[in-house]
Amino acid sequence: MKKTLFIALLASFAVNAQIREKGEIEIAPFIGFSSSGYYGNTDVSYEPTYNVHFGISSDIFLNEKWSVRTGLEHQTMGTDGTVNLYVGRQEFKEKLNYVAVPLHANVHLGKKRNWNINFGPTVAFLVSATSEGKDVDEFIKPTHIAIGGGLGYKFHISTNFDVLLNYQQQFGVTSNFKYGDFLSSSFGGLNVKAVFKLGSRAEKEN
Repeated sequence: MKKTLFIALLASFAVNAQIREKGEIEIAPFIGFSSSGYYGNTDVSYEPTYNVHFGISSDIFLNEKWSVRTGLEHQTMGTDGTVNLYVGRQEFKEKLNYVAVPLHANVHLGKKRNWNINFGPTVAFLVSATSEGKDVDEFIKPTHIAIGGGLGYKFHISTNFDVLLNYQQQFGVTSNFKYGDFLSSSFGGLNVKAVFKLGSRAEKEN
């Protein structure tokens, strides 16, 4: 009987260990890979660019199911490889580097809240822009606004630490360029996050 009660208590702890309460905060540095390409009013077909994607995110919990996700992340947009023109294929490389700030609603699902789905806007601030190795900052808008979402699965390690496998996808709603027709960037990233739980205000007061 005692053994059964002990196992039941352990099982209950395992279920509730990942469930966060109002006011709790998670901080998650991450690294992964991303792809980005152009889309819009153009007859030119651009090859995507592939890069390392990294940053830090945070979740501020409103209750056990919902949190607000924000953070800082490095995003590289542009094109790499070849551009398909009517006259043929031409080598062309363009790199637009941004620091991005997402502001997403995040819903946590499943019995142990292992799954999460986030969605909302992301504002990115231009850091540098090069085309064929030449500085082209003057032609690029200083901010880029996108709408997107993501899906993640959390692996529980301990009460205050988890590992999150996460995929994000976003599409620009503003053009990257100051002049010409609308031409914006899509961005997708697959990353791994080390998730650290910080105490809530209530825990600190106690």
